[in-house]
Amino acid sequence: HLDAALMQFDVWGGSKKQAREVAATIAAVVDQLAGTAGVDGYITGTSPGSVRYVPDETFTPQRPRYVVDAIVYARPN
Repeated sequence: HLDAALMQFDVWGGSKKQAREVAATIAAVVDQLAGTAGVDGYITGTSPGSVRYVPDETFTPQRPRYVVDAIVYARPN
């Protein structure tokens, strides 16, 4: 059987540029996961989603934050 996991990564940085760089790295790594195997399963594919800038307003002043969405498809070994 095939399973799909929707994953969300929230990335904060010291600056907007730093947060964006980390978010872009996460998106690139998720894109490269297809074909990797672990102890219990195999990643058959990935679907990197959006990378959105969503400042964290719970801080004063606001802190830079990016949100990265991705879907990871896997099956058991």
